[in-house]
This record gives sequence, structure tokens and C-alpha cells, in this order.
Amino acid sequence: FRKHMERLHKEGFYPVNLRDLARPTLDVPAGKTPVVITFDDARGSQFRYKKDGTIDPDCAVGILDSLHKKYGAMWPQKAVFFVLPRSKYNPT
Repeated sequence: FRKHMERLHKEGFYPVNLRDLARPTLDVPAGKTPVVITFDDARGSQFRYKKDGTIDPDCAVGILDSLHKKYGAMWPQKAVFFVLPRSKYNPT
């Protein structure tokens, strides 16, 4: 996942919120292409705490956070999480 997000950044993509796509204008720096990053099914690989209470740097949220720290305003902390309730189809 980290490699894919780094590649998006390198190729000029810029994270935006899903709701921003419905607005008449997007606030995206010149030369950047807006992208909506989405996560489905509420898996632990997407968001997870470590035993000490910090966010796991290897989960998607931790990776997105590290990219924001690395690139600042050129990689905002924006993504959409579609969370499903626990069921036989989503046991985690």
C-alpha cells in the first residue's frame, strides 16, 4: 500500500474528500490531479492500534499519516472509510 501511495504522489495525484467531488470547484494545487482514496470492509489492515495505544504505522491510516508528515500540504490526510458491521460476511 505504501508503495502505491508513494507512486500516486510521484505521479501528481492529490487526495481530496469524496464530498468535494460534488462541489462546483475543487481546491487542488495547479498541476495536481485529484484522487479519492477509499477503503471498504473495515479491515484491521486499514486502521489498527498498537498495544501502547498508538496507531500502527503499517496500517493504511498510519501510512497515510507518515506520507502527510513527509510531504506536508502536498499530501493531505484525506480518505474515505466505508465501515461495515460485523457479520458472517465481515467477521473482523
